[in-house]
Amino acid sequence: MLEFSTTVKLPVQLAKMAEEYVQEGWSVDMNSLIVEALRRYMETHQAQILERFIEEDVEWGLNGDE
Repeated sequence: MLEFSTTVKLPVQLAKMAEEYVQEGWSVDMNSLIVEALRRYMETHQAQILERFIEEDVEWGLNGDE
């Protein structure tokens, strides 16, 4: 599996909560917790994201640069 690495800045309170989840055993480590959270976010917002892309495509089609 290919991987991408990035740095994320979290609000202190959110980071503390995430660390507690890891310490309580809800996730193996912070990386796994963030990957799972991002995956779930993307799954639950997929329809909204696709709708936005469609709206942008329609707008471009009606009023494109040409």
